[in-house]
Amino acid sequence: MPPRWVPLESNPRALTSLAHKLGVPPSLAFTDILALDDWALDMLPRPVVAVLLLYPLTPALSAAHPSAPAPAEGEPPPLAPAADGAPAPGEAPWYLTQVVSNACGTIGILHAAANASKAYGEEFAPAAGSFLATFMDRTAAMGAGARGDALEAEESLSDMHAIAAAEGETAAPPPEENVDTHFVAFVEHGGGVWECDGRKGRPVWRGSCAKGGLLKSAVQVIKTEFMEKDPSTMRFTMLALAPVQD
Repeated sequence: MPPRWVPLESNPRALTSLAHKLGVPPSLAFTDILALDDWALDMLPRPVVAVLLLYPLTPALSAAHPSAPAPAEGEPPPLAPAADGAPAPGEAPWYLTQVVSNACGTIGILHAAANASKAYGEEFAPAAGSFLATFMDRTAAMGAGARGDALEAEESLSDMHAIAAAEGETAAPPPEENVDTHFVAFVEHGGGVWECDGRKGRPVWRGSCAKGGLLKSAVQVIKTEFMEKDPSTMRFTMLALAPVQD
């Protein structure tokens, strides 16, 4: 049976602390997206290099976003239904599957951090010698499923995750408790916005994205593909990974 971790809270301070331990540059931090109006989005520091979404696993949203197995090793990652301008499979972003239960918050951070430098420059690359930089180098030739299995064996990551889970503002539930929320990351890659959800087995192309336009493109995807799929709930939390504000 796969191990179970204590779930992370959508707390910017705790997520930023974990991100820095994983290798995210200290110039980046998570910040709450408090509203989806343009005026609120325009107040966030730029560039926003990734967006994290925590959404409730209601019946409607679970049906709209089902889990799927990773593709067989050696096969290219499948994409979402073809769209005009969709990139070739070889241009998909860095991705791994989620093997450990309740690890979605940490998986989201890894997806966010691993893809930031390709779209926004080497200044946002994981620090040399860090956990993420080392893990990316070691698993570069692996498929998404093998990367997920390799991540499961990383005891140091389990320890870092546990510390972050204890840094939330509310008491963390026990690992064996089934949670009803899930983290996913949105990244910019190859001229488009991609949804990286470790449960889906592959990254999902969500449409074209202007250079540097990830924030508003991701917000639009969140509105149409998540919020509108279940208007009965408002339990959505969004965070931007962006430069630290002075």
